[in-house]
Amino acid sequence: MQAGHRLEETVPLTQARYRRLELEAQGATVYWSERLAQGQFC
Repeated sequence: MQAGHRLEETVPLTQARYRRLELEAQGATVYWSERLAQGQFC
């Protein structure tokens, strides 16, 4: 969240856990789903 705005980010599954921990360390509240984005394979 930036100045009260929600941000949405899609990252490859292989990077998702690292990115979530990185954002949480910055104070973000992360809501995530393990859905695969349509057309993307890991």
